[in-house]
Amino acid sequence: MRKILLGAFIALATMVSSCGSKDDDSTNDPQALIGAWQLESISVNGKEIPLPACDAKEVRIYNGTQQQTYDFDTDNTGNCTFEKNTPTNYTVSGNTLKKGEDIYTFSISGNKLTLKYRDKNNNEGVAVFRKLTQSELEEINKMEYKPSQNNPLVGYWQIVSKTVNGVATTLDECTQRSMLVFGRDKLREYNFTYNNQQCSYGNVEAKAYTLLGNNSFMINDGKERALPTFEITNDQLTITTNTLLDNWQNRKTVEVYKRITEAAFQANIK
Repeated sequence: MRKILLGAFIALATMVSSCGSKDDDSTNDPQALIGAWQLESISVNGKEIPLPACDAKEVRIYNGTQQQTYDFDTDNTGNCTFEKNTPTNYTVSGNTLKKGEDIYTFSISGNKLTLKYRDKNNNEGVAVFRKLTQSELEEINKMEYKPSQNNPLVGYWQIVSKTVNGVATTLDECTQRSMLVFGRDKLREYNFTYNNQQCSYGNVEAKAYTLLGNNSFMINDGKERALPTFEITNDQLTITTNTLLDNWQNRKTVEVYKRITEAAFQANIK
């Protein structure tokens, strides 16, 4: 439900309209935007959209150049926990905030941030956030989803080696930056390649996955594919995939990853 509602808020932000009167103490100062903000409400065309309890806890953190989002959902124990999305760059010009192709107008009054958009069909969306204190943010940080014995895959992994049918694949310096990021139910792949002599990764899509038993997982995208098995030893993840080719021969691919910290992941994607 949250992904539909909040995703729509982003997807529709293709044309911005700034309308309505402002309070006397409102500001569009980019520096005032810096900080952590928690979602309070979303409305479309003046009608407030109800959000489930966990979804409504979404937090956005602005540091002047990047936006970090805390994506809340219900974990397997029924508690509200969050995962950090990949930081995205943003720029501010006047009262306009641009993040990729998404454009908003914003205003800040007291401890309230209001983001507005107007889509091509003239629908107006408004999201209101409340600024968090440092102590409030520290308490929220305690709700971050952590790996458990039920899902040891959760975390950041960087490739070390790859073999196909026992033959090692040469990984150049750029490819060696490739990573997998397992969340509680989403997998993101960062495949680094050279593009115009620049080492970078392409578009990253979060794919839903399901842990199967203690050593296998399945990608839930409706496509038929071999189920990979995995083994984790001393912070080293080995993923093995056996694929039956058109000529009825088997291709065995073994990829080895090392666990890395979030800080190392953030440094790698910059």
